Amino acid sequence: MLNLHDPLVQVRVTSVTCSSVAILSTICRIVIRRRKLWIDDAAAIFSLLALVAQIVAVFITPSTPSFTHTSHSRLNLASIELGTNIGEIRYYIIAVTFFAVLWSARLSILFSLVRINPFPEQQTKLKFVAVVFIVIPLLLVLQCFLTCAPKPAWKSWAIPQCVLDNSSAICQLIADVLSDGVLLYVPTRLLMILSDKNLRIRLILIFSTCIITSLVGLAHAIEIFRTSDASRVYTAIIENNIALIVCNTPVILTSMIDLKEAPWEERHLLHDLRNIELVTLPSPISEGTDDNNHNINNQPALRRNSRIIDSNIHAMPLPDRALLLPHLHRATT
Repeated sequence: MLNLHDPLVQVRVTSVTCSSVAILSTICRIVIRRRKLWIDDAAAIFSLLALVAQIVAVFITPSTPSFTHTSHSRLNLASIELGTNIGEIRYYIIAVTFFAVLWSARLSILFSLVRINPFPEQQTKLKFVAVVFIVIPLLLVLQCFLTCAPKPAWKSWAIPQCVLDNSSAICQLIADVLSDGVLLYVPTRLLMILSDKNLRIRLILIFSTCIITSLVGLAHAIEIFRTSDASRVYTAIIENNIALIVCNTPVILTSMIDLKEAPWEERHLLHDLRNIELVTLPSPISEGTDDNNHNINNQPALRRNSRIIDSNIHAMPLPDRALLLPHLHRATT
């Protein structure tokens, strides 16, 4: 029977409970996106692999050093060193995979915004932000090693766990606030520009789910400030699992409500067509009767040309409409 008062059991139950939902959501995402995988899906898959490594590390049992004095002192010393090393390695794996799961999930959300963003200039800026999202966790991992490696005391504990100082908590809090701020600002900005219903629903879903990650990340940072016990591990596991679930939620929900992604070129085409307010092209030669010619010529020029252009454009397939756009732009200038 499980001893729920054992810290190791508590951490394992938390990890299995949260990770099962995160893994299931990622598998659903891969199945939904299997024919059109992109960088955001690759980031989600990487986050899943890091989560699996974290689960394995959580179930590693750190050996408790033995301090009994016998004639086999050399063997006891070796067991002490081995037990300490196993616990230390276990902690470092959990710490590294925490940052890997969390920031690759954020990277997946960011590339989802790049994928649905119809503006090339904003796409370039978001790709630069993606590079920053890769550098930040590397710096946080480096800070963790530089903080924990010089401290020998925690390495000999029954369950080794490094006590991070306030500077580490402050850096993590600043990184969380800035990254979540970007992931909240970009959908809000696009919502004010885009009029496409499908894209607006996607952006609303991303915005809503990112708020959850921000709240959990804030709770984890507070735990680092307040305590040095196993509660920090609980909040860390919960945070990175929720981050992975959040990055998969918009894809799953949009699939459930049967929203189909418009091709990237068509979104640009629709955006350009919306910006065309006044088009004046010569009327085509009509093959009808004189009465029909008289009726067409008596119509106002703007209405006549607008109707001709509108009917011609919608009758054309998408590549022909894209080819017609430069002529329409020249006609408006």
